[in-house]
Amino acid sequence: MVNYKLARRYAKGLLKFAVETKQEELISSDIQKLSTLLQNSPDLASFLASPIIDKAKKSEVCAEVFKGFSAPVSKFVQVVLDHGRESELKPILKQYGIIAKEEQGINKVVITSVVELPKEQQDQIISSNASFFNLKTSQYEIINRIDPSLIGGFILRIGDLQLDASIKSKLNKLKKDFNVNHYTPKF
Repeated sequence: MVNYKLARRYAKGLLKFAVETKQEELISSDIQKLSTLLQNSPDLASFLASPIIDKAKKSEVCAEVFKGFSAPVSKFVQVVLDHGRESELKPILKQYGIIAKEEQGINKVVITSVVELPKEQQDQIISSNASFFNLKTSQYEIINRIDPSLIGGFILRIGDLQLDASIKSKLNKLKKDFNVNHYTPKF
Protein backbone atom coordinates (compact mmCIF):
# COMPACT_ATOMS: atom_id res chain seq x y z
CA MET A 1 0.00 0.00 0.00
CA VAL A 2 1.36 3.41 -0.98
CA ASN A 3 1.99 5.74 1.92
CA TYR A 4 1.30 9.20 0.46
CA LYS A 5 2.59 11.15 3.47
CA LEU A 6 5.81 9.18 3.60
CA ALA A 7 6.44 9.61 -0.14
CA ARG A 8 5.76 13.33 0.11
CA ARG A 9 8.10 13.69 3.11
CA TYR A 10 11.02 12.01 1.32
CA ALA A 11 10.34 14.00 -1.86
CA LYS A 12 10.24 17.30 0.06
CA GLY A 13 13.53 16.44 1.75
CA LEU A 14 15.22 15.72 -1.57
CA LEU A 15 13.82 18.89 -3.15
CA LYS A 16 14.96 20.97 -0.18
CA PHE A 17 18.45 19.49 -0.55
CA ALA A 18 18.39 20.21 -4.31
CA VAL A 19 17.43 23.85 -3.71
CA GLU A 20 20.01 24.35 -0.93
CA THR A 21 22.83 22.92 -3.05
CA LYS A 22 21.54 24.65 -6.23
CA GLN A 23 21.32 21.33 -8.07
CA GLU A 24 17.60 21.40 -8.90
CA GLU A 25 18.02 20.77 -12.61
CA LEU A 26 20.56 17.96 -12.23
CA ILE A 27 18.55 16.16 -9.55
CA SER A 28 15.22 16.69 -11.35
CA SER A 29 16.70 15.29 -14.53
CA ASP A 30 18.08 12.23 -12.71
CA ILE A 31 14.80 11.70 -10.85
CA GLN A 32 12.96 11.72 -14.19
CA LYS A 33 15.44 9.19 -15.63
CA LEU A 34 15.15 7.01 -12.52
CA SER A 35 11.35 7.13 -12.67
CA THR A 36 11.41 6.15 -16.34
CA LEU A 37 13.85 3.32 -15.57
CA LEU A 38 11.59 1.92 -12.85
CA GLN A 39 8.53 2.34 -15.08
CA ASN A 40 10.15 0.52 -18.00
CA SER A 41 11.73 -2.19 -15.89
CA PRO A 42 9.08 -3.99 -13.84
CA ASP A 43 11.67 -6.60 -12.84
CA LEU A 44 13.81 -3.97 -11.14
CA ALA A 45 10.77 -2.45 -9.43
CA SER A 46 9.61 -5.84 -8.12
CA PHE A 47 13.19 -6.68 -7.07
CA LEU A 48 13.33 -3.50 -4.98
CA ALA A 49 9.85 -4.06 -3.52
CA SER A 50 10.52 -7.68 -2.58
CA PRO A 51 10.75 -8.21 1.19
CA ILE A 52 12.54 -11.54 0.65
CA ILE A 53 15.74 -10.04 -0.79
CA ASP A 54 18.08 -8.68 1.87
CA LYS A 55 19.23 -5.05 2.04
CA ALA A 56 22.86 -5.84 1.26
CA LYS A 57 21.96 -7.48 -2.05
CA LYS A 58 19.60 -4.62 -2.93
CA SER A 59 22.30 -2.06 -2.11
CA GLU A 60 24.82 -3.91 -4.22
CA VAL A 61 22.49 -4.13 -7.22
CA CYS A 62 21.39 -0.49 -6.86
CA ALA A 63 24.99 0.71 -6.67
CA GLU A 64 25.65 -1.03 -9.99
CA VAL A 65 22.39 -0.06 -11.72
CA PHE A 66 22.38 3.57 -10.58
CA LYS A 67 26.09 4.32 -11.02
CA GLY A 68 25.32 6.53 -14.03
CA PHE A 69 23.22 8.87 -11.89
CA SER A 70 24.49 11.90 -9.98
CA ALA A 71 25.93 11.41 -6.50
CA PRO A 72 22.99 13.10 -4.67
CA VAL A 73 20.43 10.84 -6.37
CA SER A 74 22.51 7.70 -5.81
CA LYS A 75 22.91 8.62 -2.13
CA PHE A 76 19.20 9.37 -1.88
CA VAL A 77 18.34 5.92 -3.24
CA GLN A 78 20.77 4.44 -0.72
CA VAL A 79 19.07 6.35 2.13
CA VAL A 80 15.69 5.05 0.98
CA LEU A 81 17.12 1.50 0.96
CA ASP A 82 18.76 1.93 4.37
CA HIS A 83 15.43 2.95 5.87
CA GLY A 84 13.64 -0.02 4.32
CA ARG A 85 11.44 2.18 2.10
CA GLU A 86 12.46 0.72 -1.27
CA SER A 87 8.87 -0.35 -1.98
CA GLU A 88 7.92 3.35 -1.78
CA LEU A 89 10.57 4.52 -4.28
CA LYS A 90 8.18 4.94 -7.23
CA PRO A 91 5.65 7.02 -5.23
CA ILE A 92 8.51 9.11 -3.82
CA LEU A 93 9.76 9.88 -7.32
CA LYS A 94 6.23 10.75 -8.46
CA GLN A 95 5.75 13.09 -5.50
CA TYR A 96 9.10 14.73 -6.22
CA GLY A 97 7.87 15.63 -9.71
CA ILE A 98 4.62 17.01 -8.34
CA ILE A 99 6.28 19.08 -5.61
CA ALA A 100 8.97 20.40 -7.97
CA LYS A 101 6.28 21.66 -10.36
CA GLU A 102 4.38 23.23 -7.47
CA GLU A 103 7.54 25.06 -6.40
CA GLN A 104 8.03 26.36 -9.95
CA GLY A 105 4.43 27.60 -10.01
CA ILE A 106 3.30 25.16 -12.70
CA ASN A 107 -0.33 24.09 -12.32
CA LYS A 108 -1.45 20.64 -13.46
CA VAL A 109 -4.69 21.08 -15.38
CA VAL A 110 -6.87 18.18 -16.48
CA ILE A 111 -9.58 18.94 -19.02
CA THR A 112 -11.94 16.05 -19.73
CA SER A 113 -14.03 16.45 -22.87
CA VAL A 114 -15.86 14.39 -25.48
CA VAL A 115 -13.23 15.07 -28.16
CA GLU A 116 -9.63 16.28 -28.24
CA LEU A 117 -9.64 20.06 -27.79
CA PRO A 118 -7.29 22.39 -29.69
CA LYS A 119 -4.73 24.31 -27.62
CA GLU A 120 -6.55 27.63 -28.14
CA GLN A 121 -9.80 26.20 -26.76
CA GLN A 122 -8.00 24.66 -23.78
CA ASP A 123 -6.40 28.04 -23.00
CA GLN A 124 -9.78 29.76 -23.34
CA ILE A 125 -11.42 27.31 -20.92
CA ILE A 126 -8.64 27.85 -18.38
CA SER A 127 -8.60 31.65 -18.67
CA SER A 128 -12.39 31.98 -18.46
CA ASN A 129 -12.45 29.88 -15.27
CA ALA A 130 -9.27 31.24 -13.65
CA SER A 131 -11.22 33.25 -11.07
CA PHE A 132 -13.10 30.12 -9.93
CA PHE A 133 -9.78 28.38 -9.25
CA ASN A 134 -8.03 31.52 -7.91
CA LEU A 135 -5.05 30.98 -10.24
CA LYS A 136 -2.01 33.16 -9.63
CA THR A 137 0.20 31.87 -12.43
CA SER A 138 -0.16 31.40 -16.13
CA GLN A 139 2.05 28.31 -16.39
CA TYR A 140 0.16 25.08 -16.93
CA GLU A 141 0.72 21.45 -17.70
CA ILE A 142 -2.44 20.58 -19.59
CA ILE A 143 -3.75 17.04 -19.89
CA ASN A 144 -6.75 16.54 -22.19
CA ARG A 145 -8.66 13.35 -21.36
CA ILE A 146 -11.36 12.00 -23.63
CA ASP A 147 -14.66 10.72 -22.20
CA PRO A 148 -17.49 10.26 -24.75
CA SER A 149 -20.01 9.64 -21.95
CA LEU A 150 -19.96 13.38 -21.10
CA ILE A 151 -22.17 14.01 -24.19
CA GLY A 152 -20.85 17.57 -24.38
CA GLY A 153 -19.15 20.28 -22.33
CA PHE A 154 -16.10 19.62 -20.18
CA ILE A 155 -14.78 18.87 -16.70
CA LEU A 156 -11.93 21.10 -15.57
CA ARG A 157 -9.73 19.94 -12.70
CA ILE A 158 -6.91 21.99 -11.20
CA GLY A 159 -5.37 20.62 -8.04
CA ASP A 160 -8.13 19.51 -5.68
CA LEU A 161 -10.82 21.66 -7.29
CA GLN A 162 -13.11 20.51 -10.07
CA LEU A 163 -15.61 22.35 -12.24
CA ASP A 164 -18.10 20.08 -14.00
CA ALA A 165 -19.67 21.84 -16.99
CA SER A 166 -20.66 18.65 -18.81
CA ILE A 167 -24.07 17.92 -20.27
CA LYS A 168 -24.04 14.54 -18.56
CA SER A 169 -23.91 16.13 -15.10
CA LYS A 170 -26.59 18.68 -16.02
CA LEU A 171 -28.90 15.88 -17.25
CA ASN A 172 -28.25 13.88 -14.07
CA LYS A 173 -29.08 16.94 -11.95
CA LEU A 174 -32.27 17.50 -13.95
CA LYS A 175 -33.26 13.84 -13.53
CA LYS A 176 -32.65 14.07 -9.80
CA ASP A 177 -34.73 17.28 -9.58
CA PHE A 178 -37.62 15.67 -11.45
CA ASN A 179 -37.58 12.67 -9.11
CA VAL A 180 -38.11 14.90 -6.06
CA ASN A 181 -41.78 15.36 -5.35
CA HIS A 182 -42.28 18.67 -3.53
CA TYR A 183 -46.04 18.19 -3.28
CA THR A 184 -46.22 15.25 -0.92
CA PRO A 185 -46.27 16.12 2.75
CA LYS A 186 -43.11 15.17 4.66
CA PHE A 187 -44.35 14.56 8.20
